[in-house]
Amino acid sequence: MTTANTKDPWELESGLPNDVDAWMVNCHFGKNDEYMSAVSKTDDATTGTQFIFDLVDAEGNEVGSVGYSVGSGWTPSSDGLTITHDKRANVIRGTRYGDFQEKVLVTMKVDMRGRGAPIEAKIWEGFGAHWMQEDKKSVSGKVNKVLYPVSFLGFKEGIAKKTGTPEAEPVVVDELLMAKLVNLAQTKKLKEFQLAALKLPEAVANEGLMAQIVNDAADGFWATHQKKA
Repeated sequence: MTTANTKDPWELESGLPNDVDAWMVNCHFGKNDEYMSAVSKTDDATTGTQFIFDLVDAEGNEVGSVGYSVGSGWTPSSDGLTITHDKRANVIRGTRYGDFQEKVLVTMKVDMRGRGAPIEAKIWEGFGAHWMQEDKKSVSGKVNKVLYPVSFLGFKEGIAKKTGTPEAEPVVVDELLMAKLVNLAQTKKLKEFQLAALKLPEAVANEGLMAQIVNDAADGFWATHQKKA
């Protein structure tokens, strides 16, 4: 049953981070496949062009990815480093990218002019802010969650998104506990072993060990400690 303090499990979420400190990296202009599937299909090749970037924390761990529509007529150039338009040189007010630009310059009063022009993606690299979701109404009248900066944290030059899977910390297990678990694994069936292990407080207190114990796969504790034929 849903109460005022319980989130409705049927309520959809935006998928965006919210209420976080984060820095912009990998800034570029391009087509966002998810956004393209949501916009009306037209013959205009520029439809769906967005300003796209990743958000990372102070250590470079990814927080999320964001895309702001730049409006029709803009074409990515120089491998997405810039955008060009046949008829104008300024971003249109009311587009998501225009709203973002106005947030930074007008609301937050951050002077970006010394870094270049907003048609250059690189000027935003390392831009740090506190970010919050806002309700924004689209041209069709639909209200969507959009992530915008609300307070400036400064620039972090050279910050980048970490790549690869972080190495798991080694699991340290007391020798007596290990001997007891190995004996259980070699004398009991999988589920019986897991139930017996869950009754050992010293095993339950070791999160890394418990992850191995409850793992039913070939790399779980039970499977890897069976007696060899």
